[in-house]
Amino acid sequence: MEGWIKLHRKIFDWKWYKDGNTFRLFIHLLLSANHEDRKQEGIIVKRGQLMTGRSELHEITGLSERAIRTCINHLKSTSELTIKSTSKYSIITLCNYDKYNSQKSSTDQQPTSKSTSKYSIITLCNYDKYNSQKSSTDQQIDQQI
Repeated sequence: MEGWIKLHRKIFDWKWYKDGNTFRLFIHLLLSANHEDRKQEGIIVKRGQLMTGRSELHEITGLSERAIRTCINHLKSTSELTIKSTSKYSIITLCNYDKYNSQKSSTDQQPTSKSTSKYSIITLCNYDKYNSQKSSTDQQIDQQI
């Protein structure tokens, strides 16, 4: 599986940030959800959805099925996801999937890094696009460059 998701620092303020199991499951679901519509087992699983089950999530995450059920209930209670279950599988829909995985792949880029002898320089591509309010220090640095 390839690709990446955007994760804003606001996640620190998220209700489930300090709940390790719920946070872990949520990140797993974000990374596992379809990034485009796909046919699975004869049905269309849309972008932002995934077909799974508690036993599969248990095997992948190492969380107990009971913990997974609790985490899903937490995430449902804050409208992070919805779930439709059958006897064979569940379709989980991440309600705000586009906030984490934009379709603007042509302009969004992953950070790049260049190493020097002592330091690593990390360039955040399109930083200004996501952080439009610059501090006065940032503006002074821009003027010096």
